[in-house]
Amino acid sequence: MILRWIRRRRVIESRKLVIQSFLASTDAAMPFSCMLNGGFNSRKIYRECADKVYQLAIKVDELGFLRGRDLENIIEINRDLRKFFDDYGGKVRGKFDEIYRPIGGWDYYLDENAKDIPFLDRCVEAMGMHFDEISH
Repeated sequence: MILRWIRRRRVIESRKLVIQSFLASTDAAMPFSCMLNGGFNSRKIYRECADKVYQLAIKVDELGFLRGRDLENIIEINRDLRKFFDDYGGKVRGKFDEIYRPIGGWDYYLDENAKDIPFLDRCVEAMGMHFDEISH
């Protein structure tokens, strides 16, 4: 029973890190805020993060969760995005965890979406882009 709970938590936390990191890395306001507050263009950094996160999302959809180096990568990406957010003006918009979550909250999202790639693809489509435009 406890092993099932631990596995479920691993799946949930992997999916949350992927979705949150993707939403943060595709937020057009943050590279703009970095340029205004830090004087540099971070657009390339955000695009690289989005590409890496998308690749990790594919692994989550295939395997159910991340482990090893993939888990370390998504944690590092999320940490870096949080640092940019804190250092370059994101805090005036609110808390990172509140801004970068699905509409309806995590429980609703996880209950309604068995896989994450379709959600990420809809996000990209809503931005009027194709994923290859984000990653290049």
